[in-house]
Amino acid sequence: MLKGLPERPSILGVRPGRVAVTELTWLKAEPPEELERFMAAEYPAMQDVEANLAAVRRSGYAPFGHFTLADSAWWEPYYDPIEKKLPELQAKYRDQPEALAVRTYRRLPSQTCAREI
Repeated sequence: MLKGLPERPSILGVRPGRVAVTELTWLKAEPPEELERFMAAEYPAMQDVEANLAAVRRSGYAPFGHFTLADSAWWEPYYDPIEKKLPELQAKYRDQPEALAVRTYRRLPSQTCAREI
């Protein structure tokens, strides 16, 4: 979780500066069980907003704000192109079981479920 933060104050030197940080974050206290299981396997370090802000403070920073990206900010540029490319890759690697295993990558159970994070 936010592993790069402890090293970063030094890059700012003595001048005031700002650092933008992104982190996968739980937005609800009790997300769906299926999603919790998925994230426990894929990214067990995932925390809620307050825990992430506390980590930022422990690293010597003074947070001045935070916000949540809109779904479209990551579904459209990231997941949508992957989904479109998968059938082509499945056909291309149909005789390579190891490659097809990647095709069944562990994605979030559903886009609807992802919004419930």
